[in-house]
Amino acid sequence: MTDPELEGIARQSLNMMKRDAECGKLNFFIGACAYEGEPLHRMRKIEQQLIDRCGERWLNDERMKSRAFHTMRLIFSLLPPAAIVFGTAANMFRTTKKFDQLPAEEQEQMLDGGHDRHHTAVKRGLMTIEDVLQATAQTPQRVCISQWIRGHTQPEPPHFLDQKDFAGRLKMFGPKVKLSDQMLAQKKGWEVQ
Repeated sequence: MTDPELEGIARQSLNMMKRDAECGKLNFFIGACAYEGEPLHRMRKIEQQLIDRCGERWLNDERMKSRAFHTMRLIFSLLPPAAIVFGTAANMFRTTKKFDQLPAEEQEQMLDGGHDRHHTAVKRGLMTIEDVLQATAQTPQRVCISQWIRGHTQPEPPHFLDQKDFAGRLKMFGPKVKLSDQMLAQKKGWEVQ
């Protein structure tokens, strides 16, 4: 899948998320393309199962977030699609000139400190915050992160990177999931079809 195709999938997801947000129904978005060239399919059953199992606000609970993303990786490892998209409303933090004046070590600690530290930085004038819709589309080789700042008429330019350079809970492609993890998910009542 080419970068423009991956960007198209991310933008299509943003449009669906924007529509949901305008109707007051946006929680999160999961989509996939089973085969290259196939249209994006919204995975509403998986979205609903995550809400049923983890609660409406699971994205605000670090433990639940880890479990939910682990489960998604497990599901997608069983029948890997050509591309996966995860999207949600988020905060986008940008550094300010005041931030640039901090020592490099303090800058790094702040950037790696998580949202609590980022919100503190906003209060100190070191960062700004904007509400965005964010879609992360990925294939086994590439990742496209596309953001739409609320109130803007067009999405921001996308950011591309190789899958090998992408890390964190949202990473859907990588090492194979162990059989014991699959059995554990089934034992806990997760549908994996």
